[in-house]
Amino acid sequence: MRFTVLTPRLLRLEFDSAQRFEDRPSQVFWYRRRSAPPFEVRWTAEGVEIEIEHLLLRYTASARGFTPRSFL
Repeated sequence: MRFTVLTPRLLRLEFDSAQRFEDRPSQVFWYRRRSAPPFEVRWTAEGVEIEIEHLLLRYTASARGFTPRSFL
Protein backbone atom coordinates (compact mmCIF):
# COMPACT_ATOMS: atom_id res chain seq x y z
CA MET A 1 0.00 0.00 0.00
CA ARG A 2 1.01 3.59 -0.45
CA PHE A 3 -0.57 6.74 0.95
CA THR A 4 0.24 10.17 -0.47
CA VAL A 5 -0.74 13.39 1.29
CA LEU A 6 -1.95 15.74 -1.46
CA THR A 7 -3.76 18.54 0.37
CA PRO A 8 -4.95 19.21 3.94
CA ARG A 9 -8.20 17.43 2.94
CA LEU A 10 -7.06 14.82 0.42
CA LEU A 11 -5.04 11.59 0.56
CA ARG A 12 -4.28 9.29 -2.35
CA LEU A 13 -4.58 5.59 -1.41
CA GLU A 14 -3.02 2.88 -3.56
CA PHE A 15 -2.59 -0.87 -3.18
CA ASP A 16 -0.61 -3.26 -5.35
CA SER A 17 0.69 -6.54 -3.93
CA ALA A 18 3.69 -6.27 -6.32
CA GLN A 19 4.33 -2.67 -5.13
CA ARG A 20 4.05 -1.13 -8.61
CA PHE A 21 2.52 2.27 -8.02
CA GLU A 22 1.31 4.90 -10.45
CA ASP A 23 3.35 8.12 -10.53
CA ARG A 24 1.99 9.72 -13.69
CA PRO A 25 -0.02 12.92 -13.35
CA SER A 26 -3.75 12.71 -12.85
CA GLN A 27 -6.41 15.13 -14.00
CA VAL A 28 -6.55 16.77 -10.57
CA PHE A 29 -2.81 16.68 -9.81
CA TRP A 30 -0.97 17.03 -13.11
CA TYR A 31 2.08 18.53 -11.35
CA ARG A 32 3.23 15.79 -8.96
CA ARG A 33 6.27 17.51 -7.42
CA ARG A 34 4.28 19.63 -4.98
CA SER A 35 5.20 20.04 -1.35
CA ALA A 36 3.05 18.01 1.00
CA PRO A 37 1.13 19.91 3.67
CA PRO A 38 2.08 19.21 7.30
CA PHE A 39 1.07 15.74 8.51
CA GLU A 40 1.85 13.20 11.21
CA VAL A 41 2.29 9.44 10.89
CA ARG A 42 1.84 7.18 13.91
CA TRP A 43 2.37 3.42 13.95
CA THR A 44 0.12 1.59 16.40
CA ALA A 45 -0.40 -2.04 17.37
CA GLU A 46 -3.37 -2.12 14.95
CA GLY A 47 -1.71 -0.39 11.97
CA VAL A 48 -0.94 3.15 10.93
CA GLU A 49 -2.59 6.54 11.49
CA ILE A 50 -2.04 9.50 9.19
CA GLU A 51 -3.28 12.86 10.42
CA ILE A 52 -3.53 15.99 8.32
CA GLU A 53 -5.28 19.25 9.14
CA HIS A 54 -8.82 18.09 8.26
CA LEU A 55 -8.50 14.31 8.20
CA LEU A 56 -7.43 11.35 10.32
CA LEU A 57 -6.92 8.04 8.51
CA ARG A 58 -6.62 4.81 10.51
CA TYR A 59 -5.55 1.82 8.45
CA THR A 60 -5.09 -1.83 9.44
CA ALA A 61 -3.03 -3.80 6.89
CA SER A 62 -4.56 -6.76 5.13
CA ALA A 63 -2.97 -9.21 2.68
CA ARG A 64 -6.06 -8.70 0.50
CA GLY A 65 -5.38 -4.98 0.18
CA PHE A 66 -8.01 -2.41 0.99
CA THR A 67 -11.11 -3.93 2.56
CA PRO A 68 -14.09 -2.42 4.40
CA ARG A 69 -12.44 -3.46 7.68
CA SER A 70 -9.06 -1.90 6.80
CA PHE A 71 -10.21 1.59 7.68
CA LEU A 72 -11.49 2.47 11.13
